[in-house]
Amino acid sequence: MQHTPIRGLVSIFSGNKKAGRWELPRHMRVLAIFGSAELDLRDALVGPGVSLIETLTIFGSIEITVPPSIDVECDGDAIMGAFALHRSRKGPASVAPPPGSPVVRVTGDAYMGAVTVRVKAQREKSFGHLARKFLGR
Repeated sequence: MQHTPIRGLVSIFSGNKKAGRWELPRHMRVLAIFGSAELDLRDALVGPGVSLIETLTIFGSIEITVPPSIDVECDGDAIMGAFALHRSRKGPASVAPPPGSPVVRVTGDAYMGAVTVRVKAQREKSFGHLARKFLGR
């Protein structure tokens, strides 16, 4: 049996953010107690197969942003809080990822706090977005 290292992010009365180029481990735990934790996977290296993110928040918040090229499974419980997956209804984030895409499975609990998973495309340059809007492209 192969041992998979578990890595974590802990925020207690503080805030932590993981963004940019980093490698998502196969098994990660995120804890936020009276604090916040943000994971942005849009530039992260996510291996093939399933990666698990276990979450627990108590009076805190955990936000996970996933690109549309990764399949997301979200299953958690909330008591006086929220555990939610948000996917855009238009644009690249509204389209299902191609078959064989990596899978990120988010599980956990939110007690008087929130775990929010958003499927969101990379940010566009403001000028390009405005030009398309005004030129109708």
